[in-house]
Amino acid sequence: MSNILLSADVVSFSDMLSSVGEFGIMAVLVIVLIIYFIKRDIKRDEQIIKERAATQKQIEDANKVVQEQIDNNNKLAKEREDMLIMESAKRESLIRNEAEQREKMLREESEKRENALLYNLSEMSKSVAKVGDTMSDINKNMSSMQMSMREMQLSLKNMKEEFKEMKRERYGGHN
Repeated sequence: MSNILLSADVVSFSDMLSSVGEFGIMAVLVIVLIIYFIKRDIKRDEQIIKERAATQKQIEDANKVVQEQIDNNNKLAKEREDMLIMESAKRESLIRNEAEQREKMLREESEKRENALLYNLSEMSKSVAKVGDTMSDINKNMSSMQMSMREMQLSLKNMKEEFKEMKRERYGGHN
């Protein structure tokens, strides 16, 4: 009978009355109480297992949500980082292009100034050459004028001497 009481889910009233005659009321009441507490503990254990499973599921769900949020935040951070890197690369490219354009403009301006300077130097050297040629012409003219002047002086000297001689001849030897 005790095997029946322990193994049965529901103990009927007639089973309990037949057991009372066999074992006595105290023994049956003790067995009923033990069975009651065992069943209650089994139900409580089942309920605790269910609650633990539900709690575990909630924790797993919460962990999934948190992990999804972390992954999403990491993804957003990575996208932002990639965007910032891309923007930085664009900025560097713009700065590099501007620097190259400035350098090109400075080179062109420098070339223009250099060409203007070379042109001015060329014109100045042409002017100096013209001045040199003019000076050479002036020197030649001065040289020819000096020669002419010498010739004139010689002519004058010769004329003076001829005049003196003519005077001597005319006046007889006296000055």
